[in-house]
Amino acid sequence: MAMLCRETGMSRRVLKSANSKGLTAVSRRRRVLERERIKKRVISFMERDDVSVNMPGKNDCTKVETGERKQTRVLTDYLSNLFEKFCAENRYMKVSKSVFCRLRPTHILLTKLKTRNTCLCSRHQNFAMKLIDSFFLVKLDDVIYPAKVLQVNDRKHEAKVSFMEEARQRGDTKLFKWPERDDIQKVDYEQFVREIQEPSPCSKRQFQLQEIDYMFFDTES
Repeated sequence: MAMLCRETGMSRRVLKSANSKGLTAVSRRRRVLERERIKKRVISFMERDDVSVNMPGKNDCTKVETGERKQTRVLTDYLSNLFEKFCAENRYMKVSKSVFCRLRPTHILLTKLKTRNTCLCSRHQNFAMKLIDSFFLVKLDDVIYPAKVLQVNDRKHEAKVSFMEEARQRGDTKLFKWPERDDIQKVDYEQFVREIQEPSPCSKRQFQLQEIDYMFFDTES
């Protein structure tokens, strides 16, 4: 009885005189209020700047249930990951993954290839669309090297690349070669400087870059 009093906020006298239909109505109202509280919390969470970002265009608007037009937003991660983040921040709120996904507002879009054209994601998405086996200048420990892209993990914003290494210089021109043992490493998208053409061979093992690509190297070092 004491627990029931705390749950319903009703006194013992009222509970003793109440019939089952009245208690059912109270329980139903509490469930409705709890659902509304969860809905507001989920929507507030999804509209946070670290969870979703605004689309940049003036016409990127979506008509919501109330009839007003809201600026379209795009989630920065997949719903499964965001659900785990929500649960970690709201440990005492019981909500299933299916309910969490269903409560996503219409003006907040999922993370998809065609919708990730926001300022935050355009660079990452454009890189993910490039073909494997393309060449880039990649910064590693503050030094720039040419590297060949082997794999791309857009979810983690990283790629697996095979680095070339410096060979002896021909005058002021830096030459590169493939190391005897493959130097394959994972790098973040932010480490990519620019895309380049495939280095051209100038001897059996040595390669040189296009003249424009040497602009990104300190030739005096």
